[in-house]
Order: sequence, then C-alpha cells, then structure tokens
Amino acid sequence: MGHFEAATFRKLADAAPLLCAGITTYSPLLQWNVGPDQKVGEVGIGDLGHMAIKIAKAMGADVVAFTTSESKFAEAKRLGADKVVLSKDDQQMPAYRGKLHSILDAVSAQHDINAYLNPLRVDLRLHL
Repeated sequence: MGHFEAATFRKLADAAPLLCAGITTYSPLLQWNVGPDQKVGEVGIGDLGHMAIKIAKAMGADVVAFTTSESKFAEAKRLGADKVVLSKDDQQMPAYRGKLHSILDAVSAQHDINAYLNPLRVDLRLHL
C-alpha cells in the first residue's frame, strides 16, 4: 500500500462511525419523506441523536429535541434543533401532545418510550 493509499484508508476508517450513524438516522427520515412541512422529534442527544438533528434539519424539518439533561440544551440548539424539551418535565411534555409527524428515538439505554407517544399525531411514526 503506497503512502497516499494508507492516508486515504485512515481517513475512511475515521469516517466510518459517522457514516454508520448517518445512514442509521437518514434511512427512516428518508422513508418518512421528512421535509419542510413536518415536525420531527428526536429523543437523545448522543451520537445518533447528533446526526438525526442535523439531517432532519437539513431536510427542512422543524426539529424538536427531547432530552433528560438540561446540560444538553445548548448542544442540541447548536446542532440545529428548533426547540429542546426536558422530557422529564411534566410541564413541558404536554405542550407537544399531537404536534409531531414522527419521532426518532436514538437512546440506547433502557427507557420508557410511552412518554414519546403522546407528542405524535394520530397514525404517525416512532422509530427506535
């Protein structure tokens, strides 16, 4: 393997986690035809959550990020979220009842997904 090829391989290896998170979040957003006329919820501001926010925003959606940690608010906004909701706050969650077209749940830890069903409009999608 020549010098150029080794450098290219290292760049591709470094990009692999980004590509994995990208296709994992892009695929459902594409299948849902996410666009400017939709409100998309994203649960969890971690690796997959970062990509979900950025991609949904790039597709033109109004993005609502849900997190259990107030320390993630600024990060979610920096990534492009239009709104950030503290999901463990019983005052904030009811404001989104029936408002979202879809929710992408990117939390890998065990959690109660029932809290994220109320923000969905009738007959719409929750992707885990």
